[in-house]
Amino acid sequence: MTEKQAYKILTNTPIRAKENHAEYSKALHIALGALSKQMPKRVVIEGATEEFIGLFYCPCCDIRFIQWGLSRCNNCGQAISWEGDADV
Repeated sequence: MTEKQAYKILTNTPIRAKENHAEYSKALHIALGALSKQMPKRVVIEGATEEFIGLFYCPCCDIRFIQWGLSRCNNCGQAISWEGDADV
């Protein structure tokens, strides 16, 4: 199921009259996954020392070498926070 199909199911299915629970469940799972990617997660920093700023990793897919200051992971699209107050 694609995000577009999930959106269509979730927006066109009355909450109290779900005949196809499996399809609705799949659509809800996809929607929640997409929503969670919109909430910034703190970047993972490893190997930082006084001389070396460290390596930056995506908190979602663990891709290495995220460029400093990016707002989203280039690999998975996860919103990235460089501050300490990000949602986790």
